[in-house]
Amino acid sequence: MTATGGLLRQVPRLTMGLLAVPVLAGTAGTLLPAFGVAGLVPGGPGLTAFHALWDWPGLAGAVWLSLVTGVASTVLALAISLGLVASLIGGADLPGCSACCRRSCQCRMRRQRLVWPF
Repeated sequence: MTATGGLLRQVPRLTMGLLAVPVLAGTAGTLLPAFGVAGLVPGGPGLTAFHALWDWPGLAGAVWLSLVTGVASTVLALAISLGLVASLIGGADLPGCSACCRRSCQCRMRRQRLVWPF
């Protein structure tokens, strides 16, 4: 085994380690103040911030709005993407299509069983 072969085998592990550092730092930066460890919550470490969160009257509405907005934006993005891809694939500028209409060109393309590059 060469020295470079051993080093190349470690590159995926090093990459995953480097990518995990900011994720772990962000998670710690969120959880520590939430539990009062960072000194930002009055009263010291504990669950007082979570009790205040559960007592907030607008929590259910805020969670519902977040979920509906997230699902709606995902569905809208998927619909736009599928529409864009469908319009690009169904165009008359496909390989082998010159001035024919879309329907006859697509039928001819299926009969020829061409392999698309994408």
